[in-house]
Amino acid sequence: MWQSLADSSLPARFVIKTLLFVVVLGAVLFPNPVLLVRQIGHFRNHDALIEPNMAAMKDINAEIDKLMPTNAVPKDEFKVVERYIYRTIKYQYDWYNWLNADYWPTATEVWQRKREDCDGRAVLAASILRARGYTNAMLVANVNHVWVDVDGVELMGPHAEKNLRREGNKVILSLPGFKTLRDMVAQLSAFPALRSITIILIVALLLFHPCRHKGAFCLVAALALGGYVLLFEWSMLAMKGDFPGFPFNFIVGALLEFAAAGAALFAARFFNNRRGSPRPAPVEDARPREIVVKLTQS
Repeated sequence: MWQSLADSSLPARFVIKTLLFVVVLGAVLFPNPVLLVRQIGHFRNHDALIEPNMAAMKDINAEIDKLMPTNAVPKDEFKVVERYIYRTIKYQYDWYNWLNADYWPTATEVWQRKREDCDGRAVLAASILRARGYTNAMLVANVNHVWVDVDGVELMGPHAEKNLRREGNKVILSLPGFKTLRDMVAQLSAFPALRSITIILIVALLLFHPCRHKGAFCLVAALALGGYVLLFEWSMLAMKGDFPGFPFNFIVGALLEFAAAGAALFAARFFNNRRGSPRPAPVEDARPREIVVKLTQS
């Protein structure tokens, strides 16, 4: 397969490699394709995830009523619901809970598992608030986080930037800003390391093809993994709030990744040129050849 792909034309190689990358990336990020299909439907109609009439809602509201302070105003009620969600639903990333990189569950699914990340917690919070009479409770999100808006009050850790929100019957989408994208990259350390390394090595292998030099590929892999280690360290510090910007380890890590990509791309050209260059013709010996005559006695 390696050689047959190498013998293909450049456009064909590009298309095949792109398809291979998409397939591998999909398998690594979304190993459960059924949930991926379901997630697409959930994202298109995320309001349907909110279930104020779910079976367990009567018991949930009974527990919340016990926590409600005397003469509570709506904001007090919102805070009680928020604390109840944090206490009842354990935080767990989707890639551990559902195996897929992202999945927005229904309120019933959240209650059944009792563990979720921000999207599941927000879905359940909005469901409880609607069941308690706050019919305007809705989901708000950006590429990093999902929270709740109810009557202009935002709960569940709101962010400044909103990339997905609802206005009337319309769903408004917007592109994320620089800070939001940076915060998304900063979640690298929370993503399973084995999956990240798999993606890095597959990309390196696809860029390295059609070169067969094992030593060169080891160098490319070492550069890529070294860059990953530095970016992982930056991610851990950034998620703690220690380095919100781009410190030295981020810059060096990014440079190592670019160096690995460049080395992989030019490896085939470099080694193929060396291997395919004609060898110099042997130099003929200019000295006169000696003729040996064997004499025999008669």
